[in-house]
Amino acid sequence: MRDGAALFHCGGNPARLIRKRFDDDLIEYLLKLKWWDGPNVLMHWA
Repeated sequence: MRDGAALFHCGGNPARLIRKRFDDDLIEYLLKLKWWDGPNVLMHWA
């Protein structure tokens, strides 16, 4: 499970989806936002 791993809880070997962290609307918004293309300022919060 590589794509979207930050948006889901995954576990096991091999990894499998356990549950979504966010609802579908918020996942769609986060993917459209493409925060990873933004300034590095966002990375300092992690």
